[in-house]
Amino acid sequence: RDALLRACGKHTEPQRAMASGGVRPGQSDMQALVIACNKDGMDSMRKGSLKAAFEQLKYAESILIANTKEPENDSLLAVTCNNLGCYYKRIGKLHAALSYLRRALQLEV
Repeated sequence: RDALLRACGKHTEPQRAMASGGVRPGQSDMQALVIACNKDGMDSMRKGSLKAAFEQLKYAESILIANTKEPENDSLLAVTCNNLGCYYKRIGKLHAALSYLRRALQLEV
């Protein structure tokens, strides 16, 4: 549990692409939107705008859940769940944080 909660802030390859604002070749508009929402959400969280961060991350999650039939979205959903886990850790809701971080881990393995 503690290792999952400490994982917040460590970036995976898709997160590094998001942090740089990079859009990869062959990326759909939906995927680009999800990446932008995640980037904006994490930027808002760093600035302390927690409500804006939550809204952006939940919007990204809802887009991905509505498009679950596309397997290439699994890694984006994992990143989004990781980011939501970090958000919940930041606001002190550790049970929700752990739930999202476990979900992210499940999607990645």
